[in-house]
Amino acid sequence: MYNNIHIISNTLKFDKNGFFVKVIEPIIHSMNKNETIIKDLKVFKKIKNRKNVILLGDGLGDINMADGFDYNKIIKIGFLNDNIDKKIGFFKENYDIIILNDSLTECINILLKKILKV
Repeated sequence: MYNNIHIISNTLKFDKNGFFVKVIEPIIHSMNKNETIIKDLKVFKKIKNRKNVILLGDGLGDINMADGFDYNKIIKIGFLNDNIDKKIGFFKENYDIIILNDSLTECINILLKKILKV
């Protein structure tokens, strides 16, 4: 990980036996995956002025995760794993890149290397 990469996700708590016991607040779900939930996190100050977004999602609610942010460029990458025949049209309309059936995410690494010219 690099200090300029931030993963925002639910945090789960496990007991000493490794069993899940609870989700740490705030709970992120499909209806608040945007600036609404992120603005209250410590990381928000670090990312609020960034102008480029790579959005990774796997459903309808995910395409709007960058709503509320003032960005210049966004690349939306969708993971489609079930009901492919029914959902592919929606994914083609809303995502720039579609990864099917939990395929390897190597294409994301290739994209990032090209963007970063590494």
